[in-house]
Amino acid sequence: MDITAQVRPPRTAFLDYPMGNEIGRPNRPDEQGQIVRSAFAALAQMTEPGTIVDLGFRLDAESPEGKPWRDWVYTKEFRRYHMKTRDGERPA
Repeated sequence: MDITAQVRPPRTAFLDYPMGNEIGRPNRPDEQGQIVRSAFAALAQMTEPGTIVDLGFRLDAESPEGKPWRDWVYTKEFRRYHMKTRDGERPA
């Protein structure tokens, strides 16, 4: 949430998931629906500019080694394996 606050958006519904999962994880329509409904419901709490409402969702995913997602999602190895270049190729 610290990064979100530094950006200073007018109003924000915060989701503690990795970047790229702003409305939930892929192939999880029930989860995505809950998140979107929660974000719309949070609008009533956002009466002042700069308000950040934490939606309260927590990702309990772990790496194969049992590390919390924050400790492995943003590593070079993760990006190399999961992300593609602009040409659609995986980085070397």
